[in-house]
Amino acid sequence: RLAIGMEMFPRSSQPALDRFISDPTFSEAEFLRVSRYWEVWRYDYRLFRPIFAYARKHGIPVIGLNLDREITSAVFKSGSLENLSDEQKAQLPAEMRLDLEGYVERLKRTHQMHGQGNHANGDLTGFIQAQALWDETMAESISRYLSTHPDTRMVVLAGSQHTRKDSGIPPRVAARIEDRKST
Repeated sequence: RLAIGMEMFPRSSQPALDRFISDPTFSEAEFLRVSRYWEVWRYDYRLFRPIFAYARKHGIPVIGLNLDREITSAVFKSGSLENLSDEQKAQLPAEMRLDLEGYVERLKRTHQMHGQGNHANGDLTGFIQAQALWDETMAESISRYLSTHPDTRMVVLAGSQHTRKDSGIPPRVAARIEDRKST
């Protein structure tokens, strides 16, 4: 038993992911529209298309792991969770740890490297908070799925910084459930 967890999709895209895997009449174009792929990820879908074709052919569940981008963007820009609406706060992970060894220092370096790039509109505090939200939400999503499907293995597709054994998703999953993992 296998599932595929994807950083590329927020949890709110799960109904579209489920339908695409289970309903052969649900077209790829409709899936991309309903899942809001171009709004939530923006990378060339053709990079992931073979994964989706394989999952659909074999009935492998694809799980959206992430938080909606508008939430992480708001936190990134404001540097705080306090400005979120009650509806947005309800989507946050139950716990958010910034105390993993080296985590904040690594994110400080990443923020500095990007300088005037994608991270120029938010301060360091917002950047760290937003990244922690991504990591914790993905860990929570993985843990929830594996807890309700204990005989399933999940292959997680996420960026290399998110899959770090020391401070990415793996130790956050391990804090929630007993698991065996490799990255």
